[in-house]
Amino acid sequence: METAGREWITRKVKDYCTISNTYLRKEECREIEAEYSSGIDIGFKDRYESKIYNLFARGEFRNRYKNSLISGLKGKTNLESVKAIMRSHIGRQEIGINSTSGNKAGKRPSTYNRRIKRGMGSICIHSGRLIKSETTASMIVHYINNRFIVWYTGSSFPCVSIYKPLIVSKDCVDALNLENAASAAEIHRKRQSISKKLEQNYSYFLNTVKPVRDDYERRFQEIIYGGMENKSDSELCGSIVKCHELEIEYLNRISF
Repeated sequence: METAGREWITRKVKDYCTISNTYLRKEECREIEAEYSSGIDIGFKDRYESKIYNLFARGEFRNRYKNSLISGLKGKTNLESVKAIMRSHIGRQEIGINSTSGNKAGKRPSTYNRRIKRGMGSICIHSGRLIKSETTASMIVHYINNRFIVWYTGSSFPCVSIYKPLIVSKDCVDALNLENAASAAEIHRKRQSISKKLEQNYSYFLNTVKPVRDDYERRFQEIIYGGMENKSDSELCGSIVKCHELEIEYLNRISF
């Protein structure tokens, strides 16, 4: 759904659709059909979008980039490939993604490099010289039959953050003590502090921290998905608590 004041448009998506701080053109979304509040195609984007905002937010550019990454997967999406997309920067080739750039048709991103590409063109956004905007957090929802697992960072810059699991249930919220504001603020400050320092020391992250982080994420997935079809909600919650305990272990290992 896209909205502008009281006006709205809904799109039924066939395969996939992405959106980035911009209204969509019809050809940008593989939709089955669209329905408008006015009952007719009113040229939603042209009518309501600020061209100045779109210029600086670079939503169209970023949307083309995301579509190129997703189409490059050729329908073979999994949790790892989605993480790679969420962590990607324009100009950096991500592991497991083979795609064309959203800049010019047929132009590929430069090969893997050790510097973060700053600015609004990336999916993992880092502040540039003029635009002081950045990705504040990242979340992936994995639907499995009648269940879903939320993988979230809880900190800025998914490229250097760690994704851990969560399920939305009162038991899990209680087990993780998430309603304790002081405890939640403390763990957020720790995550955010480490994320900022790793962003500022990106070579150190790539050389030293990334292999450790990736190993913890693999362990999280083994804990969550191992025998998941036979786990009760209570057992799944226990697995998530174990992952969060391991996250604290990880954060303590890499404290500056």
